[in-house]
Amino acid sequence: MNVAQAILALREHSDKVQDPIAVFLLKDPIAEAVAALRETTQEDRQERSNQEWEDLLAPVSDPVKAANLLLDWQRDKWDAAVKEQQDAEEIGAPDSQRLSRG
Repeated sequence: MNVAQAILALREHSDKVQDPIAVFLLKDPIAEAVAALRETTQEDRQERSNQEWEDLLAPVSDPVKAANLLLDWQRDKWDAAVKEQQDAEEIGAPDSQRLSRG
């Protein structure tokens, strides 16, 4: 399944997944949602690269499994953004605060 098909599967089967679903996956035009998932800004902080996520998704035919994989990918992107923000805050913190957090 490709990313656009997985987004459609998520929209059709959102009642069968337990995870919180990012609004952009449900509401944004498909092309924008695909672009958001493929965004590379924090990709180096993700557990898997965007290409790895797409490779995992490709052989999947079960729409609910595809929807859950899509949510895992989105969660990975979210976690990467949080890590980036924490690192930025750590860099901006005075030395005394950085040492006390370690």
